[in-house]
Order: sequence, then C-alpha cells, then structure tokens
Amino acid sequence: MLMNGFFTAVLCFLTALSLPAQSGKSLKKVVPAPLDFSGDTTLKKLDYSRLTFHKKVLFYHSGMKNELVFSDCELKGPINLSNTNFQGPVLFEYISFDSTLDLTFNHFARPLVISNIRSEQGIDFSSNNLSDTALFERTFFVGKASFINNGFYDHANYKASEFLNLAYFKENKFYSTSSFNGSKFKSLADFSMSQFSKNACFFNVNFDSLTVFESVKFDSAVFFSGSLFGSQSQVIFSSAEFQDQARFRDTKFQGTSNFVESVFAQKADFDSAHFSGKVDFSKAGFRKASFKKAVFESEVSFKDARFRDTLNFNHASFKGNVFFNSETRLPDYIDFSYVEWIEKTIDFTGCKSNTKGVVKINLTGTDISKIKIDYLHFRLCFDPKWSVVNDDDFEKMAAVYKDLLSNFDKNNLVSSYEILDKEFTDLKYRNRMGDKWVKIFSPYYWLKSIDLMWWDYGYKKGYIFTWTIILLMLFSVGSYFWYPWLKVVYPTRIMPYEEKGNPPYHQLPLRKRIYCAAIYTTIVFFSLNVQLDKIRWSPKRYLVFLIILYTAGLICEGYMINYVLAK
Repeated sequence: MLMNGFFTAVLCFLTALSLPAQSGKSLKKVVPAPLDFSGDTTLKKLDYSRLTFHKKVLFYHSGMKNELVFSDCELKGPINLSNTNFQGPVLFEYISFDSTLDLTFNHFARPLVISNIRSEQGIDFSSNNLSDTALFERTFFVGKASFINNGFYDHANYKASEFLNLAYFKENKFYSTSSFNGSKFKSLADFSMSQFSKNACFFNVNFDSLTVFESVKFDSAVFFSGSLFGSQSQVIFSSAEFQDQARFRDTKFQGTSNFVESVFAQKADFDSAHFSGKVDFSKAGFRKASFKKAVFESEVSFKDARFRDTLNFNHASFKGNVFFNSETRLPDYIDFSYVEWIEKTIDFTGCKSNTKGVVKINLTGTDISKIKIDYLHFRLCFDPKWSVVNDDDFEKMAAVYKDLLSNFDKNNLVSSYEILDKEFTDLKYRNRMGDKWVKIFSPYYWLKSIDLMWWDYGYKKGYIFTWTIILLMLFSVGSYFWYPWLKVVYPTRIMPYEEKGNPPYHQLPLRKRIYCAAIYTTIVFFSLNVQLDKIRWSPKRYLVFLIILYTAGLICEGYMINYVLAK
C-alpha cells in the first residue's frame, strides 16, 4: 500500500510536468490518474496547487504529518479524506468540487482552512475532532452540507458562507467561539441538539427556510442581531437553553417563531425585533426579558411563561392577539410604557406575580383603554427619576391614574377602582405637601390623616357611627368634670338627679354623675339648633368646649344622613 501511494505521487508529478505550456493565468495542469493515498500513514507535506483532477482523490485511513494543500484546483471526481489523522495544517481554497466531498471521522490537530470553495454535490463533514481553528469562510455549498456530530475545540468560522441546499449542523459541540456572521441559508438549517460552550455569533445571517435550533444549549452569549428569518422560514427554538445573554436585537422574523419551553437564564434581548408571523413563547422561562420597540404583526403567546426579574415592552407594538393566562408568572416589574399601538385588548387579569407579591407596572404613555389588569395583583409605578412634588411629573402621573380609573370603571372592577382611587388621593396629598423636610408642618399632612382615618378617603362611610360613639365618649369625659359649669353656660332640661331635695352634682354617686354627663353631651351633640337666648357667654373655656361639641355633632349628623341616603 505504501508503494502504491509512492508510485501514484510520482505518476501525478510526471504527468503534470509532461503537459504543454499554455498562455493565460487561469490554465491549470491536468492530473488524469486517480490520486490514492489510502492507508498511507507516513505522508508528509503535499501541495497541490493549480491542478485539475479528473479522477478520484483518496486519503482514506491515511496519516498526514505535515501540511496538505489544495489551492486553486478543480476536483471533478469523488474526494474521500475520511478516517485520517491530520497532524499538520489542511488547506482547501479557491476550489471547485464537482462531486461529493467526504471529510468524516477525521482528527485535525492543526488549523483546517476551507475557504472560497464551491461544492456542487455537497459535503459530508461529520464525526470529526478539530483541535485547532476550523475556517469555512466564504464557501458556497450547492449540494447538501452535513456538519453533524463534530467536536470543535477551537474557533469555528463559517463567515459569509452560502448554503443553497440542506444544511445540517446537528449534535455538534463548539467548545470555543463560533461565527456564522453574514452567512446565507437558502434551505433547511438544522442546528438541533448542538452545544455552544463559548460565544456564538450569527450576526446578519439570512435564514430563508425552516430553521431549527431545537434543544440547543448555549452556555455563553449568543448573538442573532440583524439576522433575517425569511417569510418562508419557520424558526424553532423550542427547548433551547440560553445560559448567558441571548441577543436578537433588530432581528426580523418573517415566518412563524417557536420558543416553546426555551429557557433564558440571563437577559433575553429582543429590542427592535420585528415579528411578522405568529410567535409562541409558551412555557418559556425568562430572567430578564426585553422587547423594547419590538413589533408583533401577528399573534404572540406567553401562556404558561415564567418571567423572573424584569419584563420590558417599552414602545412595543402589538397588531394581533396577545395571550397571557392564569399560569403566566410575571416579574416584580413590567415596563409597559409608551405602548401606543395595541390592536386588540391585552388581558393581564389572570396573571400573577412570580414572587406571590404585586406586580409593578409602568403604563405611562400607553393606550390604557386596550389593557385589562386588576389592582389586586398590580400596582402602578413610574420613572424613578420623577418626583411627585414636581408639578410636571405629577401631571403625567395623574393622567395615568385617571385613564386607569376610567378603565376600571368601564370594566366594573369595583375593588380595583377603590384601591387605585385611594392611592391616587394619597398621591394628590403628597403633591400638595411639597418637599418639606418635616411633613407634619404641612396642613395637608393633617388633612390627609383626617381624611384617611375619618372614612378611608370616602370608602368606609360606615366609620361615621364608630367615630360618633368615640366622640360622644370623649366629650362625655369633659362633661363629667365640667358638668356644673356647662349647665351654667348652656342649661338644658333638668335631669332626674337635679330635682329639689337631691344632693349637689359633686356629691352624687359615680354612676349618676356619669349618667348626667352622658345625657347632657348627647343632647347638645345631636341638637339641630341652639337656643341662643339661653347661652351665657362666660366662662369662655366652657363656651368653647360647647361650641366644639355642638359643631362635631352637626358634622357627624351630616355624614350619617349622607350614609343613609347613599344606601
């Protein structure tokens, strides 16, 4: 076998020398005989440049100790370089392959460069181990390209390559960085079950047909920014794992997109992405999800999805149905601000917080009439740079509160309306208090406190009966101590214990004094009018006490009448 390899090399060399010289740089010497090094494990440097091979080229079960070069060649017969141990660099450049290129079950210890080639019948590059750089730059695959079950231990580069037929990259392991920047996939692109241990770059890649990243694991960052999944393309990322950031910024999805059960352990960046077809994020898991300025032309589903930390839809557009359900778990904070284009109502009412608390949502500048939320599981929030004491900021906040109150009223969400209205009332008091360092110096602090405690900003009108009893008891204490002088300032009807023959007030038993004080307080408290001719205008302090007592009674009576009429 070794002698056969030697004589083949000599024959090819002599044949090349015997060819007549011709003018023109494009002329290549023709090698008519097969090139067969099968089984030869002692091969050293081989350089085949500017040759045309009409027959087969075989390196099956061979061993290359130095570099192998095929440059500026035409290979018209079958090429088999399988089961070979390449210890030196391997270079294929500026080559046209008319038959299938078989590069399977090899070990490449040094760099492999396959660039600027055209493969008419396809390439089978499967089950290889590559210890050094693998460069497939600017290759043109007309036939099927199979890159299956390979181990890339150093950088893998498919930059600016074009795949016109089926392209399989299944079950590969990229242990170092990989790059497909600027490549074009005209037919199926299948990366299913592959693993990317380092950064994977798919910048500005065109996928024109079915694209499959099912069950792919990205251990480091992956970039699809600026890529295009064409109108005939269905992209499948179901069950994919993104352990680091996943960037789909400015990516265009013109077909359907499937991210079912995919996991985004770090930031999922879909900023300015454009989804023309249906999108399914059902059962997906997100840590930080950003869809800022994203456009959804068709329906999008977040059913059963889990959002852990943040969710950003700032300036997004929804032109189709948006689905959330009772199993969707939202993060503590959602930025849903300036979402002006909402074609159909988005219903958050079944969603709950991922942490079982309330979800803070920013609705500034959003068309709130197309949003359904409840205020049992949500709370409004705003730009942290805004201040409630700044009138411009307050007006923008107030506009959101008013729109959401109108929304709750329209949807008959009574409990939500009450909670939000009380929160808005509190906000208005805080705005009027200003930025005083000590709030108690502001009169609005006391008005707010009274409004809250008296009747819970108008939502607990029944509190008036409790307050009436409390006030009667407090005033009765005053009357107990000052009863004789109060009777002088404003005498009422004679009490049973004041009849002639009874001892004076201070000598009555305790229960009788309490009774007199309580009856006197109740009479004055509930009087609708005062007999001015009976009033003595001194001593002043007792007169003031009576005026306060009478005024408090009128106020309580007014609130009680309002309560009864409201019922």
